[in-house]
Amino acid sequence: MTHTHSLWLDTAEQPRFAPLDRDAEYDVAVVGAGITGLTAAYHLKKAGKRVAVLEQARLGASNTGYTTGHLCTTLDVGYITLLKRHGKETARAIASGVNEAVDDVFRIADDIGVPEAVQRVPGYLIAEKESDRALIARQYDACREAGVAVRPDAPQGLPFPLADGFQVENQGQLHAGLYLAALARYVHDATAEGSHIYEHTRMTRVAEGQPLTVKTERGTIRARDAVILATHTPPGIHAVHGFLEPMRSYVLAVALEQPVPAGLYWTTATPYEYLRSFQLESGEEILIVGGADTKTGTGHEDDAYRKLERWTRERFAVKDVRWRWSNQFYEPADGLPIIGTTLFHKHIHLATGYSGDGLPLGTLAARMISEDIQGHTHKLANVFKPTRFNLTGAAKGAALQFGVAKHWFTDRLRAAHVAGVEKLGLGEGAVFKVRNKRLAIYRDETGRLHALEAGCTHLRCTVHFNDFERTWDCPCHGSRFDIHGTVLQGPATRPLRAVEVEPVPAMKEKDV
Repeated sequence: MTHTHSLWLDTAEQPRFAPLDRDAEYDVAVVGAGITGLTAAYHLKKAGKRVAVLEQARLGASNTGYTTGHLCTTLDVGYITLLKRHGKETARAIASGVNEAVDDVFRIADDIGVPEAVQRVPGYLIAEKESDRALIARQYDACREAGVAVRPDAPQGLPFPLADGFQVENQGQLHAGLYLAALARYVHDATAEGSHIYEHTRMTRVAEGQPLTVKTERGTIRARDAVILATHTPPGIHAVHGFLEPMRSYVLAVALEQPVPAGLYWTTATPYEYLRSFQLESGEEILIVGGADTKTGTGHEDDAYRKLERWTRERFAVKDVRWRWSNQFYEPADGLPIIGTTLFHKHIHLATGYSGDGLPLGTLAARMISEDIQGHTHKLANVFKPTRFNLTGAAKGAALQFGVAKHWFTDRLRAAHVAGVEKLGLGEGAVFKVRNKRLAIYRDETGRLHALEAGCTHLRCTVHFNDFERTWDCPCHGSRFDIHGTVLQGPATRPLRAVEVEPVPAMKEKDV
Protein backbone atom coordinates (compact mmCIF):
# COMPACT_ATOMS: atom_id res chain seq x y z
CA MET A 1 0.00 0.00 0.00
CA THR A 2 1.28 3.47 -0.90
CA HIS A 3 0.64 6.15 1.72
CA THR A 4 -0.18 9.58 0.33
CA HIS A 5 1.10 11.61 3.23
CA SER A 6 4.46 12.18 4.90
CA LEU A 7 6.64 9.39 6.27
CA TRP A 8 7.66 11.73 9.13
CA LEU A 9 4.11 12.18 10.38
CA ASP A 10 3.50 8.44 10.09
CA THR A 11 6.54 7.55 12.21
CA ALA A 12 6.36 10.18 14.97
CA GLU A 13 3.23 11.04 16.93
CA GLN A 14 2.62 14.77 17.21
CA PRO A 15 1.33 16.27 20.47
CA ARG A 16 -2.07 17.94 20.37
CA PHE A 17 -2.88 21.43 21.59
CA ALA A 18 -6.21 23.12 22.23
CA PRO A 19 -7.41 26.03 20.08
CA LEU A 20 -7.31 29.58 21.40
CA ASP A 21 -10.47 30.20 23.44
CA ARG A 22 -10.02 33.75 24.74
CA ASP A 23 -8.23 37.05 24.24
CA ALA A 24 -4.72 36.92 25.71
CA GLU A 25 -1.48 38.89 26.00
CA TYR A 26 2.09 37.69 25.37
CA ASP A 27 5.47 39.20 24.61
CA VAL A 28 5.62 37.69 21.10
CA ALA A 29 3.02 36.11 18.82
CA VAL A 30 4.25 33.56 16.28
CA VAL A 31 1.94 32.63 13.40
CA GLY A 32 2.84 29.19 12.08
CA ALA A 33 4.10 26.09 13.91
CA GLY A 34 6.69 24.84 11.43
CA ILE A 35 10.47 24.86 11.60
CA THR A 36 10.73 28.68 11.59
CA GLY A 37 7.96 29.41 14.07
CA LEU A 38 8.79 26.73 16.63
CA THR A 39 12.55 27.38 16.48
CA ALA A 40 11.97 31.11 16.99
CA ALA A 41 9.65 30.32 19.90
CA TYR A 42 12.36 28.06 21.35
CA HIS A 43 14.97 30.85 21.24
CA LEU A 44 12.59 33.47 22.63
CA LYS A 45 11.45 31.26 25.48
CA LYS A 46 15.13 30.63 26.31
CA ALA A 47 15.51 34.41 26.46
CA GLY A 48 12.66 34.70 28.99
CA LYS A 49 9.88 35.80 26.61
CA ARG A 50 6.29 34.59 26.82
CA VAL A 51 5.33 33.34 23.39
CA ALA A 52 2.03 32.36 21.74
CA VAL A 53 2.30 30.11 18.67
CA LEU A 54 -0.81 30.05 16.47
CA GLU A 55 -1.25 27.17 14.01
CA GLN A 56 -4.21 27.15 11.59
CA ALA A 57 -4.32 23.34 11.40
CA ARG A 58 -2.18 20.72 13.14
CA LEU A 59 1.47 20.65 14.10
CA GLY A 60 3.49 19.55 11.08
CA ALA A 61 0.46 19.45 8.81
CA SER A 62 1.96 21.93 6.36
CA ASN A 63 5.43 22.35 4.90
CA THR A 64 7.87 21.19 7.56
CA GLY A 65 5.98 17.94 8.03
CA TYR A 66 6.39 17.26 4.30
CA THR A 67 10.10 17.91 3.92
CA THR A 68 12.66 15.31 2.82
CA GLY A 69 14.78 16.16 5.84
CA HIS A 70 17.92 17.45 4.11
CA LEU A 71 20.12 19.65 6.32
CA CYS A 72 22.51 20.97 3.72
CA THR A 73 24.83 23.92 3.26
CA THR A 74 24.69 23.77 -0.56
CA LEU A 75 21.80 26.10 -1.30
CA ASP A 76 19.46 25.73 -4.28
CA VAL A 77 20.61 29.03 -5.74
CA GLY A 78 24.18 27.65 -5.90
CA TYR A 79 27.42 29.34 -4.95
CA ILE A 80 28.32 30.04 -8.58
CA THR A 81 25.31 32.35 -8.74
CA LEU A 82 25.85 33.79 -5.24
CA LEU A 83 29.45 34.73 -6.03
CA LYS A 84 28.46 36.29 -9.36
CA ARG A 85 25.51 38.30 -8.01
CA HIS A 86 26.65 39.20 -4.52
CA GLY A 87 30.44 38.83 -4.38
CA LYS A 88 32.79 36.70 -2.33
CA GLU A 89 32.29 38.42 1.03
CA THR A 90 28.50 38.03 0.97
CA ALA A 91 28.67 34.46 -0.36
CA ARG A 92 31.04 33.49 2.45
CA ALA A 93 28.79 35.14 5.05
CA ILE A 94 25.79 33.20 3.71
CA ALA A 95 27.71 29.91 3.73
CA SER A 96 28.85 30.58 7.28
CA GLY A 97 25.31 31.42 8.42
CA VAL A 98 23.81 28.31 6.84
CA ASN A 99 26.55 26.12 8.35
CA GLU A 100 25.78 27.60 11.78
CA ALA A 101 22.08 26.86 11.23
CA VAL A 102 22.82 23.18 10.53
CA ASP A 103 24.93 23.08 13.70
CA ASP A 104 22.03 24.78 15.54
CA VAL A 105 19.70 21.89 14.69
CA PHE A 106 22.10 19.37 16.23
CA ARG A 107 22.53 21.52 19.35
CA ILE A 108 18.78 22.11 19.75
CA ALA A 109 18.00 18.41 19.22
CA ASP A 110 20.33 17.57 22.12
CA ASP A 111 18.79 20.28 24.30
CA ILE A 112 15.19 19.17 23.75
CA GLY A 113 15.99 15.50 24.24
CA VAL A 114 15.85 14.03 20.71
CA PRO A 115 19.47 13.62 19.57
CA GLU A 116 18.30 10.60 17.54
CA ALA A 117 16.25 12.93 15.30
CA VAL A 118 19.34 14.13 13.46
CA GLN A 119 22.44 12.45 12.01
CA ARG A 120 25.64 13.69 10.39
CA VAL A 121 26.08 12.41 6.85
CA PRO A 122 28.20 13.47 3.87
CA GLY A 123 26.58 15.20 0.93
CA TYR A 124 27.37 14.65 -2.74
CA LEU A 125 26.72 16.62 -5.91
CA ILE A 126 26.69 13.99 -8.66
CA ALA A 127 26.67 14.06 -12.46
CA GLU A 128 25.54 11.18 -14.67
CA LYS A 129 26.47 12.85 -17.98
CA GLU A 130 30.03 13.45 -19.18
CA SER A 131 28.86 16.83 -20.44
CA ASP A 132 28.19 17.88 -16.81
CA ARG A 133 31.76 17.35 -15.61
CA ALA A 134 32.63 20.98 -16.29
CA LEU A 135 29.64 22.08 -14.17
CA ILE A 136 30.81 19.82 -11.32
CA ALA A 137 34.24 21.45 -11.45
CA ARG A 138 32.75 24.95 -11.41
CA GLN A 139 30.42 24.10 -8.50
CA TYR A 140 33.32 22.59 -6.56
CA ASP A 141 35.49 25.68 -7.06
CA ALA A 142 32.60 27.99 -6.11
CA CYS A 143 31.93 26.05 -2.90
CA ARG A 144 35.59 26.29 -1.92
CA GLU A 145 35.68 30.02 -2.67
CA ALA A 146 32.59 30.54 -0.49
CA GLY A 147 34.13 28.59 2.39
CA VAL A 148 32.00 25.44 2.12
CA ALA A 149 33.91 22.32 3.25
CA VAL A 150 34.23 20.08 0.18
CA ARG A 151 36.40 17.19 -0.97
CA PRO A 152 37.02 16.00 -4.57
CA ASP A 153 35.56 12.57 -3.82
CA ALA A 154 32.70 11.08 -5.83
CA PRO A 155 30.42 8.70 -3.88
CA GLN A 156 30.96 4.97 -3.98
CA GLY A 157 28.30 2.29 -3.92
CA LEU A 158 25.45 3.84 -5.92
CA PRO A 159 23.87 1.27 -8.27
CA PHE A 160 24.19 3.41 -11.41
CA PRO A 161 27.24 4.90 -13.19
CA LEU A 162 28.45 8.42 -12.47
CA ALA A 163 30.53 10.71 -14.67
CA ASP A 164 31.76 12.82 -11.74
CA GLY A 165 30.91 14.23 -8.33
CA PHE A 166 32.30 15.72 -5.14
CA GLN A 167 31.64 15.49 -1.41
CA VAL A 168 30.28 18.23 0.84
CA GLU A 169 31.28 17.66 4.45
CA ASN A 170 29.29 18.10 7.67
CA GLN A 171 25.81 17.77 6.24
CA GLY A 172 22.87 16.36 8.18
CA GLN A 173 19.56 14.54 7.83
CA LEU A 174 16.56 15.16 10.06
CA HIS A 175 13.50 13.25 11.18
CA ALA A 176 11.19 16.26 10.97
CA GLY A 177 8.35 14.60 12.87
CA LEU A 178 10.44 13.76 15.95
CA TYR A 179 12.09 17.18 15.92
CA LEU A 180 8.86 19.20 15.59
CA ALA A 181 7.15 17.19 18.32
CA ALA A 182 10.02 17.75 20.75
CA LEU A 183 10.26 21.45 19.93
CA ALA A 184 6.54 21.86 20.55
CA ARG A 185 6.69 20.06 23.89
CA TYR A 186 9.55 22.32 24.94
CA VAL A 187 7.77 25.54 23.93
CA HIS A 188 4.33 24.77 25.39
CA ASP A 189 3.85 25.26 29.13
CA ALA A 190 1.11 23.71 31.23
CA THR A 191 0.98 26.84 33.41
CA ALA A 192 -1.29 29.73 32.49
CA GLU A 193 1.56 32.26 32.68
CA GLY A 194 3.92 30.46 30.32
CA SER A 195 4.26 30.09 26.55
CA HIS A 196 1.56 28.25 24.61
CA ILE A 197 0.77 26.63 21.29
CA TYR A 198 -2.75 26.95 19.89
CA GLU A 199 -3.77 24.59 17.08
CA HIS A 200 -6.79 25.02 14.78
CA THR A 201 -6.48 28.77 15.28
CA ARG A 202 -6.47 30.68 12.00
CA MET A 203 -5.10 34.21 11.92
CA THR A 204 -7.37 36.67 10.10
CA ARG A 205 -5.55 39.97 10.62
CA VAL A 206 -2.38 41.40 12.16
CA ALA A 207 -1.90 45.08 13.02
CA GLU A 208 1.00 47.21 14.22
CA GLY A 209 0.44 49.17 17.40
CA GLN A 210 1.07 49.25 21.14
CA PRO A 211 0.54 46.42 21.64
CA LEU A 212 0.49 44.61 18.30
CA THR A 213 -2.68 42.62 17.70
CA VAL A 214 -3.23 39.30 15.99
CA LYS A 215 -6.89 38.63 15.35
CA THR A 216 -8.06 35.05 14.87
CA GLU A 217 -11.39 33.32 14.39
CA ARG A 218 -11.27 32.39 18.09
CA GLY A 219 -9.93 35.47 19.86
CA THR A 220 -7.26 38.17 19.79
CA ILE A 221 -3.61 37.91 20.86
CA ARG A 222 -1.95 41.13 22.00
CA ALA A 223 1.83 41.04 21.60
CA ARG A 224 3.93 43.57 23.50
CA ASP A 225 7.19 43.14 21.57
CA ALA A 226 6.70 41.58 18.13
CA VAL A 227 4.77 39.34 15.74
CA ILE A 228 6.49 36.71 13.59
CA LEU A 229 4.75 35.60 10.38
CA ALA A 230 6.27 32.13 10.02
CA THR A 231 3.61 31.08 7.51
CA HIS A 232 5.87 30.16 4.57
CA THR A 233 4.57 33.21 2.71
CA PRO A 234 2.99 36.30 4.32
CA PRO A 235 -0.81 36.07 4.57
CA GLY A 236 -2.96 38.67 2.85
CA ILE A 237 -1.74 41.25 0.32
CA HIS A 238 1.97 41.96 0.67
CA ALA A 239 4.64 43.58 -1.51
CA VAL A 240 7.02 40.61 -1.20
CA HIS A 241 4.58 38.40 -3.12
CA GLY A 242 5.79 40.17 -6.24
CA PHE A 243 9.25 38.64 -5.72
CA LEU A 244 8.17 35.05 -5.00
CA GLU A 245 7.27 32.20 -7.36
CA PRO A 246 5.29 29.29 -5.84
CA MET A 247 6.63 25.85 -6.74
CA ARG A 248 5.86 22.26 -5.80
CA SER A 249 8.31 19.39 -5.39
CA TYR A 250 7.38 15.70 -5.33
CA VAL A 251 8.66 12.90 -3.11
CA LEU A 252 8.72 9.10 -3.18
CA ALA A 253 9.82 6.90 -0.29
CA VAL A 254 10.64 3.45 -1.67
CA ALA A 255 11.82 0.11 -0.31
CA LEU A 256 14.90 -1.20 -2.16
CA GLU A 257 16.31 -4.66 -2.79
CA GLN A 258 19.71 -3.32 -1.69
CA PRO A 259 20.33 -0.25 0.53
CA VAL A 260 22.40 2.70 -0.68
CA PRO A 261 25.28 4.26 1.28
CA ALA A 262 24.17 6.88 3.83
CA GLY A 263 24.36 10.43 2.57
CA LEU A 264 22.58 13.29 0.85
CA TYR A 265 22.74 13.26 -2.95
CA TRP A 266 21.86 15.97 -5.46
CA THR A 267 22.03 15.59 -9.24
CA THR A 268 23.01 18.23 -11.78
CA ALA A 269 19.72 17.88 -13.67
CA THR A 270 17.22 20.75 -14.05
CA PRO A 271 15.06 20.33 -12.04
CA TYR A 272 17.43 18.24 -9.99
CA GLU A 273 16.72 15.01 -8.10
CA TYR A 274 17.66 14.74 -4.43
CA LEU A 275 18.10 11.53 -2.43
CA ARG A 276 18.66 10.27 1.10
CA SER A 277 18.02 7.09 3.06
CA PHE A 278 15.97 6.41 6.21
CA GLN A 279 15.79 3.33 8.41
CA LEU A 280 12.42 2.22 9.75
CA GLU A 281 12.10 0.81 13.27
CA SER A 282 11.94 -2.65 11.69
CA GLY A 283 15.44 -2.08 10.32
CA GLU A 284 14.25 -1.82 6.72
CA GLU A 285 16.04 0.79 4.64
CA ILE A 286 13.92 3.32 2.76
CA LEU A 287 15.20 5.54 -0.04
CA ILE A 288 13.62 9.02 -0.18
CA VAL A 289 13.71 10.58 -3.65
CA GLY A 290 12.54 14.11 -4.43
CA GLY A 291 12.32 16.17 -7.60
CA ALA A 292 10.16 16.73 -10.72
CA ASP A 293 9.51 20.31 -9.52
CA THR A 294 6.67 22.21 -11.17
CA LYS A 295 5.07 25.62 -10.74
CA THR A 296 2.11 25.44 -8.38
CA GLY A 297 -1.25 25.02 -10.07
CA THR A 298 0.02 24.52 -13.61
CA GLY A 299 0.76 20.82 -14.06
CA HIS A 300 -0.72 17.39 -13.62
CA GLU A 301 0.68 16.10 -10.36
CA ASP A 302 0.26 12.45 -11.35
CA ASP A 303 2.58 13.14 -14.30
CA ALA A 304 5.22 14.46 -11.92
CA TYR A 305 5.01 11.35 -9.75
CA ARG A 306 5.21 9.08 -12.78
CA LYS A 307 8.30 10.94 -13.99
CA LEU A 308 9.95 10.66 -10.57
CA GLU A 309 9.08 6.97 -10.21
CA ARG A 310 10.40 6.21 -13.69
CA TRP A 311 13.70 7.97 -12.86
CA THR A 312 13.99 6.00 -9.60
CA ARG A 313 13.19 2.58 -11.09
CA GLU A 314 15.70 3.12 -13.91
CA ARG A 315 18.50 3.46 -11.31
CA PHE A 316 17.49 1.39 -8.28
CA ALA A 317 16.05 -2.09 -7.66
CA VAL A 318 12.74 -0.92 -6.18
CA LYS A 319 10.62 -3.43 -4.26
CA ASP A 320 7.69 -1.09 -3.83
CA VAL A 321 6.68 2.54 -3.29
CA ARG A 322 5.68 3.02 0.37
CA TRP A 323 4.96 6.77 0.54
CA ARG A 324 4.51 9.62 -1.86
CA TRP A 325 3.81 13.25 -1.03
CA SER A 326 4.49 16.76 -2.27
CA ASN A 327 5.52 20.03 -0.71
CA GLN A 328 5.45 23.69 -1.63
CA PHE A 329 8.33 26.14 -1.72
CA TYR A 330 8.77 29.72 -2.85
CA GLU A 331 11.53 30.72 -5.26
CA PRO A 332 12.72 34.30 -4.54
CA ALA A 333 13.56 36.67 -7.37
CA ASP A 334 17.26 37.02 -6.45
CA GLY A 335 17.76 33.54 -4.98
CA LEU A 336 17.98 34.71 -1.37
CA PRO A 337 15.42 34.27 1.43
CA ILE A 338 13.39 37.24 2.62
CA ILE A 339 13.84 37.67 6.38
CA GLY A 340 13.15 40.71 8.54
CA THR A 341 10.78 43.64 8.84
CA THR A 342 9.51 46.15 6.27
CA LEU A 343 9.62 49.95 6.25
CA PHE A 344 6.08 50.34 7.57
CA HIS A 345 5.92 47.42 10.00
CA LYS A 346 8.95 47.56 12.26
CA HIS A 347 7.69 44.94 14.70
CA ILE A 348 6.14 42.42 12.26
CA HIS A 349 8.78 39.97 11.05
CA LEU A 350 8.64 38.00 7.80
CA ALA A 351 10.40 34.79 6.83
CA THR A 352 9.84 33.43 3.32
CA GLY A 353 11.53 32.58 0.01
CA TYR A 354 13.53 29.57 1.19
CA SER A 355 13.60 27.80 -2.22
CA GLY A 356 14.12 24.10 -1.47
CA ASP A 357 16.24 24.80 1.62
CA GLY A 358 13.50 25.20 4.21
CA LEU A 359 15.13 23.35 7.10
CA PRO A 360 18.48 25.19 7.25
CA LEU A 361 17.06 28.56 6.16
CA GLY A 362 14.04 28.28 8.48
CA THR A 363 16.42 27.57 11.36
CA LEU A 364 18.61 30.51 10.33
CA ALA A 365 15.58 32.81 10.02
CA ALA A 366 14.41 31.85 13.50
CA ARG A 367 17.76 32.80 15.01
CA MET A 368 17.95 36.06 13.05
CA ILE A 369 14.45 37.16 14.05
CA SER A 370 14.76 36.15 17.70
CA GLU A 371 18.04 38.08 17.94
CA ASP A 372 16.45 41.14 16.36
CA ILE A 373 13.56 41.05 18.84
CA GLN A 374 16.13 41.00 21.64
CA GLY A 375 17.91 44.05 20.22
CA HIS A 376 20.79 42.33 18.38
CA THR A 377 21.60 42.57 14.67
CA HIS A 378 22.56 39.37 12.86
CA LYS A 379 25.42 39.50 10.34
CA LEU A 380 23.02 38.59 7.49
CA ALA A 381 20.21 40.99 8.43
CA ASN A 382 21.08 43.45 5.69
CA VAL A 383 21.60 40.72 3.07
CA PHE A 384 18.18 39.11 3.59
CA LYS A 385 16.08 42.16 4.47
CA PRO A 386 12.73 42.47 2.63
CA THR A 387 13.59 45.95 1.32
CA ARG A 388 16.85 44.91 -0.36
CA PHE A 389 15.76 44.25 -3.95
CA ASN A 390 18.06 45.79 -6.57
CA LEU A 391 17.54 46.14 -10.30
CA THR A 392 18.24 42.43 -10.93
CA GLY A 393 15.68 41.36 -8.35
CA ALA A 394 13.21 43.97 -9.57
CA ALA A 395 13.54 42.74 -13.16
CA LYS A 396 12.90 39.14 -12.12
CA GLY A 397 9.98 40.32 -9.97
CA ALA A 398 8.51 42.12 -12.97
CA ALA A 399 8.83 38.91 -15.02
CA LEU A 400 7.06 36.96 -12.29
CA GLN A 401 4.22 39.47 -12.24
CA PHE A 402 3.90 39.28 -16.01
CA GLY A 403 3.32 35.55 -15.51
CA VAL A 404 0.70 36.32 -12.85
CA ALA A 405 -1.09 38.68 -15.22
CA LYS A 406 -0.97 36.05 -17.97
CA HIS A 407 -2.63 33.50 -15.69
CA TRP A 408 -5.19 36.08 -14.57
CA PHE A 409 -6.37 36.71 -18.14
CA THR A 410 -5.84 33.43 -19.99
CA ASP A 411 -7.36 31.17 -17.33
CA ARG A 412 -10.61 33.09 -17.69
CA LEU A 413 -10.73 32.05 -21.34
CA ARG A 414 -9.89 28.38 -20.78
CA ALA A 415 -12.76 27.40 -18.49
CA ALA A 416 -14.85 24.62 -20.03
CA HIS A 417 -18.57 25.12 -20.67
CA VAL A 418 -21.03 23.67 -18.16
CA ALA A 419 -22.05 21.11 -20.77
CA GLY A 420 -18.77 19.30 -20.03
CA VAL A 421 -19.52 18.63 -16.36
CA GLU A 422 -20.95 15.21 -17.17
CA LYS A 423 -17.45 14.17 -18.35
CA LEU A 424 -16.05 14.56 -14.83
CA GLY A 425 -15.25 11.16 -13.42
CA LEU A 426 -15.26 10.23 -9.74
CA GLY A 427 -12.50 12.07 -7.90
CA GLU A 428 -11.98 14.54 -10.76
CA GLY A 429 -12.25 18.33 -10.86
CA ALA A 430 -12.08 21.18 -13.38
CA VAL A 431 -13.09 24.81 -13.86
CA PHE A 432 -16.31 25.42 -15.83
CA LYS A 433 -18.31 28.43 -16.98
CA VAL A 434 -21.81 28.32 -15.51
CA ARG A 435 -24.05 31.29 -16.35
CA ASN A 436 -20.92 33.36 -17.11
CA LYS A 437 -19.37 32.50 -13.74
CA ARG A 438 -16.17 30.48 -13.32
CA LEU A 439 -16.85 27.57 -10.98
CA ALA A 440 -14.38 25.04 -9.61
CA ILE A 441 -16.37 21.79 -9.69
CA TYR A 442 -15.29 18.48 -8.15
CA ARG A 443 -17.11 15.14 -8.33
CA ASP A 444 -16.54 13.05 -5.19
CA GLU A 445 -16.41 9.26 -4.97
CA THR A 446 -20.18 9.05 -4.48
CA GLY A 447 -20.84 11.08 -7.64
CA ARG A 448 -21.89 14.26 -5.81
CA LEU A 449 -20.73 17.59 -7.25
CA HIS A 450 -19.00 20.19 -5.07
CA ALA A 451 -18.90 23.67 -6.66
CA LEU A 452 -16.91 26.71 -5.55
CA GLU A 453 -16.25 30.14 -6.99
CA ALA A 454 -13.04 29.61 -8.96
CA GLY A 455 -11.43 32.99 -8.24
CA CYS A 456 -8.74 32.70 -5.55
CA THR A 457 -9.71 34.90 -2.60
CA HIS A 458 -6.22 36.42 -2.55
CA LEU A 459 -6.16 38.31 -5.88
CA ARG A 460 -8.86 36.50 -7.92
CA CYS A 461 -6.60 34.36 -10.12
CA THR A 462 -8.33 31.17 -11.28
CA VAL A 463 -7.53 28.08 -9.24
CA HIS A 464 -6.53 24.78 -10.89
CA PHE A 465 -7.39 21.26 -9.77
CA ASN A 466 -4.56 19.24 -8.21
CA ASP A 467 -5.37 15.74 -9.44
CA PHE A 468 -3.26 13.91 -6.86
CA GLU A 469 -4.03 15.75 -3.64
CA ARG A 470 -7.52 16.74 -4.76
CA THR A 471 -7.08 20.37 -3.89
CA TRP A 472 -7.63 23.67 -5.71
CA ASP A 473 -4.27 25.41 -6.22
CA CYS A 474 -3.62 28.98 -7.35
CA PRO A 475 -0.75 29.40 -9.85
CA CYS A 476 -0.30 33.11 -9.12
CA HIS A 477 0.82 33.21 -5.47
CA GLY A 478 0.43 29.62 -4.28
CA SER A 479 -2.77 29.65 -2.23
CA ARG A 480 -4.34 26.20 -1.87
CA PHE A 481 -7.87 25.14 -0.88
CA ASP A 482 -9.56 21.80 -0.17
CA ILE A 483 -12.61 20.62 -2.13
CA HIS A 484 -14.89 22.43 0.34
CA GLY A 485 -13.02 25.73 -0.19
CA THR A 486 -11.16 25.79 3.15
CA VAL A 487 -7.76 27.52 3.00
CA LEU A 488 -4.92 24.99 3.26
CA GLN A 489 -2.07 27.37 2.45
CA GLY A 490 -1.89 31.14 2.07
CA PRO A 491 -1.45 33.89 1.21
CA ALA A 492 -5.25 33.67 0.91
CA THR A 493 -6.98 34.07 4.28
CA ARG A 494 -10.61 33.57 3.19
CA PRO A 495 -12.19 30.35 1.86
CA LEU A 496 -13.58 29.86 -1.63
CA ARG A 497 -17.33 30.42 -1.53
CA ALA A 498 -19.52 27.35 -2.09
CA VAL A 499 -22.10 27.53 -4.88
CA GLU A 500 -25.14 25.31 -5.40
CA VAL A 501 -25.28 23.56 -8.79
CA GLU A 502 -27.79 21.17 -10.26
CA PRO A 503 -26.74 17.50 -10.13
CA VAL A 504 -25.22 16.33 -13.43
CA PRO A 505 -24.74 12.55 -13.66
CA ALA A 506 -21.36 11.31 -14.82
CA MET A 507 -21.17 9.85 -18.32
CA LYS A 508 -21.35 6.10 -18.42
CA GLU A 509 -18.30 4.47 -19.94
CA LYS A 510 -20.25 3.28 -23.00
CA ASP A 511 -21.40 6.89 -23.64
CA VAL A 512 -17.91 8.36 -23.75
